[in-house]
Amino acid sequence: MAKPQPMPAKAEAPNAFQTSDTKLASCLVALGFPYEHRLRHRQRDSKDYIDFAFGTRSQRSQFASFTIAIARLFKQGALPAMHPLCVMMRALKNRDCMMDMMKGTPMRLVSVADGCMTEFRHGAENPQLLTLPREIPLTDMDLAVCLAGFGIPTQAITGTRPTHVFHHARHGYTLRTAEAKAPVLYDARHLLRRAPTTEDPLHLALEDEQPLHPMVLSYDVLTVRTELQALIRKTMPSLIVEQAGMAAEISLNYSGRVMTKLAARFGTTPAL
Repeated sequence: MAKPQPMPAKAEAPNAFQTSDTKLASCLVALGFPYEHRLRHRQRDSKDYIDFAFGTRSQRSQFASFTIAIARLFKQGALPAMHPLCVMMRALKNRDCMMDMMKGTPMRLVSVADGCMTEFRHGAENPQLLTLPREIPLTDMDLAVCLAGFGIPTQAITGTRPTHVFHHARHGYTLRTAEAKAPVLYDARHLLRRAPTTEDPLHLALEDEQPLHPMVLSYDVLTVRTELQALIRKTMPSLIVEQAGMAAEISLNYSGRVMTKLAARFGTTPAL
């Protein structure tokens, strides 16, 4: 699995690309772009705001040719549907839909990317697929989300949070391969095979066999997303105070005396 890489001290063009889109940021981190993040808490609405700044070029060997231009191309809708960035974004969107399914919202899989992958949409799933034998129960929601990209729907979700079980048949919809556009019926057991290592107990066998397989890319970004969220939760935000057309940003590491002076300057009550 990919690991988030902080921006090197001498990174080239550290502000080459900035975004507050956490999904896009997760994809870029998974693709190996070095980054800095900044968390701010705005006193006016008591909300946190996250900003990411990315370096120019990927530091992962698999994506050494990627420059940050792919982020701009994605936002313009100009990347091929099976580009690694698009595959990763698809997995993140499917994860959001899986969360809705856990709350009882019906979801179905539809063909996308010229028939090479599937995405969730609102609606009832094909009943024929839901009645196939439930051969594969998963407790790892990220793996269940990954299967959704390969035409294999979650037939049922049992248990209660945080011990949900996601039930799947071994096969689902027939799709097409990205390379030859030939028909392919993905086998969930093949996609889910583990090959644990000391450094990565969640290592998938496909990472060694086909490191750029869409299953690997999908699981990569979902894993990075979790790690990135944990990192953000540990980040001390700066405080944005606005009053009468003026704004100030200060570190919450400052003393209460500094906060009191700032409050007096803006005519407000200290936030802490």
